Amino acid sequence: MNTFETTIRYAGLWLRLVALVIDLLPLCLLGVGLNLLYLLYPVRLAEVYAFPLVLLLTFWYYIYLVYRYGGTPGKLLLGLRIVRSDGSRIGLSNAVPREMLKFLLHIVFRAGIVVALLRIEDGQYTELLTQATHANERYRALIQFVPEWIWWTAIAQILWFASDLLVLLGNRKRRALHDFIARTVVIHPLPSQS
Repeated sequence: MNTFETTIRYAGLWLRLVALVIDLLPLCLLGVGLNLLYLLYPVRLAEVYAFPLVLLLTFWYYIYLVYRYGGTPGKLLLGLRIVRSDGSRIGLSNAVPREMLKFLLHIVFRAGIVVALLRIEDGQYTELLTQATHANERYRALIQFVPEWIWWTAIAQILWFASDLLVLLGNRKRRALHDFIARTVVIHPLPSQS
């Protein structure tokens, strides 16, 4: 056992969940803002046009920030850091595989929404908007246009999250499945490592 393993405190489930909630807050606010924008300026393909921007933002938030600063804003605010399992600084070779499956599932799910919006015609979309008083109602109405595979993607996302959680709870270093894949750990840094 090296010095790093004997002196470090690994971040547990609750701190990591709080960090996740903190990370989701700005993304949820962005989603609410986009929904308001869609309601004020109803353009059927707005979400299609926003798709590349959402992908870029997701990549920036969960991969670039982890690579550059050692964590997402939520983790950093709580004083947590993502490092390699030997304690060294994380690289792109760790940050990318750490989030890649979640990122790919997110892309596939959003692509299903894009397909639904491309399947619907402008007249049908306008009718949905006049009948829907809330953005969630519009999404519920769009369900009939989504491809079948989107449901399998949603199930895969839930299973991935559950397996990540079970693996995290089942080991001493509190490594989630994505930590094992990327050879990383989430830690409370020592004062000299901050």
